[in-house]
Amino acid sequence: MPVLLTFRSKASAQICMYKTHIAPVLAQFGKSTDRGVITADELENAIAQLEKLMEQHRQADQMLKQENFEIDIEAVENETDSAQKSITPSVPFATRMYPFMSMLKQAQNAHADIVWGI
Repeated sequence: MPVLLTFRSKASAQICMYKTHIAPVLAQFGKSTDRGVITADELENAIAQLEKLMEQHRQADQMLKQENFEIDIEAVENETDSAQKSITPSVPFATRMYPFMSMLKQAQNAHADIVWGI
């Protein structure tokens, strides 16, 4: 069963995210998923790190889409069974992280902390 983490800040509405989705981001920040705080002083660095992660994932997603497109073209040309298979769409990392990024930026503007697990 997926575990949700609820993030709170005085600067924005609370948001909930799946622990499995946000864990790599928090690890990048040097934070635990159990409970923690991103202080107002840490927000600038956290935003920069998340923007970098989002861009890396965008580039990887674009390369994957291109590879899948090329495979699909070959399958159609060769009339193989894989031409009939559809690629399961997934939510891109940047889309999944948008609410969290928005919270980070709002907290930075208000010089407020973000807490979870408390």
